[in-house]
Amino acid sequence: MKIEERDSARSYAASKGWKLEVAEMTWQGITTCIDRWTKAGTGMTVTVVWVHSPDVYPQPYWAKGHWEAEGKKGRIESMMSAAHVTTVSLQRALDGQALG
Repeated sequence: MKIEERDSARSYAASKGWKLEVAEMTWQGITTCIDRWTKAGTGMTVTVVWVHSPDVYPQPYWAKGHWEAEGKKGRIESMMSAAHVTTVSLQRALDGQALG
């Protein structure tokens, strides 16, 4: 399963016990949403930026993000990730498997 849609990401994270903090901003027709999930007792954080710009990109949302755990951090793949960028999937990060 590859998570590419915001509601699916939120549902999946909630089912895995993550706490969600949200920030949203709309400016000149572009909506930017930052979802930051934390998991109690693990020190793990997953942060994803969702951008909605129907005039620029036909997909309703695309994600860009990063994960942090045990003093390490890395990128989360997005619909816009280049093939050479080392990333993990959003699902894998929310499963707590970003480190291994």
